Amino acid sequence: MTYVNLYSIMIRHGGRWDSSGIPREFGIDGIMYDATIKNKGLVEAITKQLMIDTSSNNVEIRYIISDRCPIMIILNDTSVKVYLEQKKTIVDFFLKYSFYYLICVVEDSTWFLRSFRINKSKVFKIKKYCDIHTCSIKDQVYGRRQRMTKVVAGLIVGNYVDTKRIYTPNDIVSDMMREHGTSLDYHQAWRAKIKAVNMLRGDPTESYQKIPGYLYMLKKYYPGSVISWEKTEENRFLYSFVALDASIRRWEYCRSIIVVDGAALKSL
Repeated sequence: MTYVNLYSIMIRHGGRWDSSGIPREFGIDGIMYDATIKNKGLVEAITKQLMIDTSSNNVEIRYIISDRCPIMIILNDTSVKVYLEQKKTIVDFFLKYSFYYLICVVEDSTWFLRSFRINKSKVFKIKKYCDIHTCSIKDQVYGRRQRMTKVVAGLIVGNYVDTKRIYTPNDIVSDMMREHGTSLDYHQAWRAKIKAVNMLRGDPTESYQKIPGYLYMLKKYYPGSVISWEKTEENRFLYSFVALDASIRRWEYCRSIIVVDGAALKSL
């Protein structure tokens, strides 16, 4: 039996949420969740463990990333994926390594921090730290800007689970100031939005790598079709053309239609 996809999840249940969004007066239970069965399996695992009759009770699953983050609600398979990625990131951070050695992103800078994990706990102790940056102010500001967008992306990723919801960079700016006391400009919010969407749906540029395989399958299963694609000299996608055999063979049965565009007749 493999345990690669198993996650231990602590469940807080039977309590209430106060006005600040903090659970109160709750009981605690736990389950081992198989990530391959996704949202439906998660709901079934929780209701089975807590002996909840879903025919007469609605189950809503919420979780909190941190005290400074808004409450996240698990609605579908994508929500489960985001939750597990957050959980995996936290577990990996604390358990993957017994020590961390951090350096400045700029080469030859003297800034560094060295820490080690105390026994097998989640507590790290800083052993050595040099707070002197020998890099330029420009490099420091750029690095801080990049890190900021990554942090914000992790906070707002739940707002893009529902594709029908409109959540603009201006919304990000106002939410970050209201909920976290952090000031962002429009460009930082825009970059954070792009990173958050990519966390959920992947980088759009990676989708182009699947085009050759997709066109190959079309040729294989739709013989007689006209399929081609072109690349630039830099080996980048330029355009593709697809005409399926069924459409080509039915073209001869199309009736000729004459279309006259609207035109002003005053000058005639």
